[in-house]
Amino acid sequence: MPIPFAELTGDNPPEAVAWLRLVAAGDGRGIHGALFQTDREGRPLAFGFTSSYQSEIGGQPSAKRPAAAGSAVIKALFQAALYSPAAIVAPAEEMPAASDLENLRVKIPFCVVKAGWGDDTQPALDWVNPPPAAAEPGRQLVAELMAGDNPMEPLARAGRGLNAAFADQRVQALETLSGLAVTLNLSPLRDNPALPRDAADAGRVKEPLSGYAANPETSPDLARRLWAVLAAPGQSGQARQSDPGREPVEPRLEWAGQLMPFQQDGVHTLLESQRLLLADDMGLGKTLQAIAAVRILRTQGLCQSCLVVAPAGVLDQWRREIAKWAPELSAIIIRGSAADRSWQWQARRDITLVSYETLRADAGSGPRRPVYGKTWDVVVADEAQRIKNRNDTSEALKGLPRARSWALTGTPIENHEEELASILEFVDHNGGGSPRRYYPGPALLTRHRELQLRRRKGDVLADLPEKQVTKLPIPLKRFC
Repeated sequence: MPIPFAELTGDNPPEAVAWLRLVAAGDGRGIHGALFQTDREGRPLAFGFTSSYQSEIGGQPSAKRPAAAGSAVIKALFQAALYSPAAIVAPAEEMPAASDLENLRVKIPFCVVKAGWGDDTQPALDWVNPPPAAAEPGRQLVAELMAGDNPMEPLARAGRGLNAAFADQRVQALETLSGLAVTLNLSPLRDNPALPRDAADAGRVKEPLSGYAANPETSPDLARRLWAVLAAPGQSGQARQSDPGREPVEPRLEWAGQLMPFQQDGVHTLLESQRLLLADDMGLGKTLQAIAAVRILRTQGLCQSCLVVAPAGVLDQWRREIAKWAPELSAIIIRGSAADRSWQWQARRDITLVSYETLRADAGSGPRRPVYGKTWDVVVADEAQRIKNRNDTSEALKGLPRARSWALTGTPIENHEEELASILEFVDHNGGGSPRRYYPGPALLTRHRELQLRRRKGDVLADLPEKQVTKLPIPLKRFC
């Protein structure tokens, strides 16, 4: 039987468009999916998300597993859809095979974008099920969307919303419950983003998740947070005003906390630098400064892709900090089997996170490997002392085509000047190809002074908050 779509009752139900996204789960064990429904003007109506994992689709990892997991996610999202869409749009590289989609027996015009949805080129489209006639509403709606300035922009918003949803701690605790799609009704926020919590969270949430979305004492305002991520630039609860003579206003970013003065200086320096060695002492917030700079560049339209290379043990910490300080940015960690990593590299994310070891393994010896398939706007090397030696790992990093190189380390020199030379070969990039070579000597030290920003704790004591001392009594048990 065809998958039924839900539809809100009412005299004038909105004409919805469904934007479908599938991305790898952070640990590489399965797939997260989202169905973002908007009206024809792109305003959010509803957002549904769910997951599917290897243990729930059976068998060992294989080349067919992503397709099987994707089909399970799509089916759950379609069954929980809040509106009846006139058309479904999805990126081809994230979708299962056409045969798997056809087996879902969805009777809604289903259009996949084969190329061009993430850039300025005209999107190349294909219809999975038999294409609708030219006069049918779904076909007309897609044609109307294609005529806009940025027709596929809601796909990018859907990806950011998916990342924001699974950054929520309550959602993380429910990731193993496959097939239970959380669906939030965002349409009340379309006219009044400041609605109280109970109205904002109105909508259908499948059991046993209803307590999560409805209990204001134990759940965050997920619907309102998702609205902020999913709304198109310029959307608000008030009517838009256009004044041709008015200067464009730079969007004002809200931050999870107050950046200290020296951190603000560090962010400004990063923004102004295509090459920088940020060598602040440990504990002064190098990660925070890098994330804030990437967020501002992304808001200004100057950063479409960022690669963070870090030790494997801190990748999850990076993702948590991104969710805290740049919640609208999407992030993916490259890990798992070789087959999983191959399509994770192709996923369109604002920030890609990878360990030094995985980068070395996926870089290989040729430029056709996926890690070299693009020019990165920003490459960040965290704990850059990991590339102090010239070896396969450091050469893989230095060979990345990139526009900006930022290295973060509190110890740029541990033993010898050769270590500093290797790190500067990454920082002082030439855009790709053969990296520059440095050797111990006056020229190296001069270039080091030009490229390094270093603050010690003693230099910024006036900016640091007062030390907080917490005494926690711990009862001792008696052992016989």
